[in-house]
Amino acid sequence: MRRAVNAWIFQGNPTLFDMEKYLAQSDGVIVWGVGRYASEIAPGDAAYIWRSQGKEKDLAGIIAEGTIMDWPAVQPDDAASALLWRGEAEAELAMRVKIRLKRIASRKEILKRDWMKDDSVLRSMLIMRNPNQGTPFPLMPAEEQRLGAMWRKTGSDWGRDEIIAAMHLYEQLQGKPISKIAGSEVEQLAQKIGRAPTGVYNKLMNLRALDPRDGRTGFEGASKLDQVTWDEFYDAERQEIDVRRLSAERGRLWDGISEGAETSYPSLETEERRLSEKSTEWLLAHYSHRPRNLAPQRRSQRAATYERDAIVALLRKRLAGFRCEVDGCTSERFETSAGEYFIEVHHLIPLAAGGPDTLENTAAVCPTHHRLMHHGKEKRKITALLSDKRSKDKWL
Repeated sequence: MRRAVNAWIFQGNPTLFDMEKYLAQSDGVIVWGVGRYASEIAPGDAAYIWRSQGKEKDLAGIIAEGTIMDWPAVQPDDAASALLWRGEAEAELAMRVKIRLKRIASRKEILKRDWMKDDSVLRSMLIMRNPNQGTPFPLMPAEEQRLGAMWRKTGSDWGRDEIIAAMHLYEQLQGKPISKIAGSEVEQLAQKIGRAPTGVYNKLMNLRALDPRDGRTGFEGASKLDQVTWDEFYDAERQEIDVRRLSAERGRLWDGISEGAETSYPSLETEERRLSEKSTEWLLAHYSHRPRNLAPQRRSQRAATYERDAIVALLRKRLAGFRCEVDGCTSERFETSAGEYFIEVHHLIPLAAGGPDTLENTAAVCPTHHRLMHHGKEKRKITALLSDKRSKDKWL
């Protein structure tokens, strides 16, 4: 029988213990105290490390993710933590559990406590309501799903699909106050796309800064992709957004996806970002050891999506030099915040038609040619040319 709780938040106080240094110096395994729920915690459970406010209140929140390795037991503290206590150290022998770390957040990737106050799901977490009860704190299934979705996307660049969803809401809210409180249109969109309400609000303010129709000051910091997407749907001559095209594209991308459904899986962009530090040789080695008949998993939703392999996507981009593979392409290139040129990956035989998620079935293309290959009258010709290019590849 599945247990009611399969995820936990382990809290630490940076005033008493140097949490960041402990995580950074670990070999991938940490030991944490268990003050309660020892009989309910099990190997394989998800574990999130929570930094309480301490002196830097703006950094309170989730700073790391891991997996419970074994059953909680009375055991000594990790020797590596002995010199990191700023206050009185914990007892030598106490109930503790080992956690294998999966990810440690950079400063911009911290999932901040303040952002969760406006979230209709996360504001009800036990650690939000009563943070002094003692660690760990159980996460209910809905809380675990929502927290995981936000955690995976915090600090990552917005994709075109997310920007279009935000732009659609921005246009709907013209002339109305924009609020991020729980239940607002902003918070509802945040639930759907897996972002924090604050992140969606900030994106709307970025779009306001791009909008020549609005004399109010928006937020600086709009990305190049924000500008490209804005230009795609904004008619400068008529000084209006092409609402029909924008609504159609928003519907194609998002209709049929319920809140949290799309974000219960790590996004392709998030996985690519995590793999970006790996060498091309490492990626090729792991790609070559995949089962050759591996098909992407179809996600069961009213609008079908597929769980794509980030290694395939990142390799295809690198092997193409982050350039559009359509001969003679003149589309302007721009850099992402990660310092790489933006490029998209197209499946020559669509996944929905049974096409494999492999290097042989993919091409790197600019956003313009990507849309052309889905909707343009020359899509078959360009697909044939790229398929011929793939047949001549010597990437192995």
